[in-house]
Amino acid sequence: MAEEPKPKICPLLFIVASENEGRCLGKECAVFVKLFKPKFLTQNIPDPEEYFSFEGCGLIHEIPWVAKHRDKKEAKP
Repeated sequence: MAEEPKPKICPLLFIVASENEGRCLGKECAVFVKLFKPKFLTQNIPDPEEYFSFEGCGLIHEIPWVAKHRDKKEAKP
């Protein structure tokens, strides 16, 4: 059986109140970020089909980028 993911613990919530038990608030948190950056084919040419994305805690020190395909609407001519 697959294990349930452990709840994310936020150090900021331990400082403010113990009623939340340090559980991650996700998009409700003040340090939640959405980051996007181009995926480059070479040093100067961005890939028109894919980009890197991250949504999550802004307190992490190493970003786990995820490659995503652009929608046809997002693609630039």
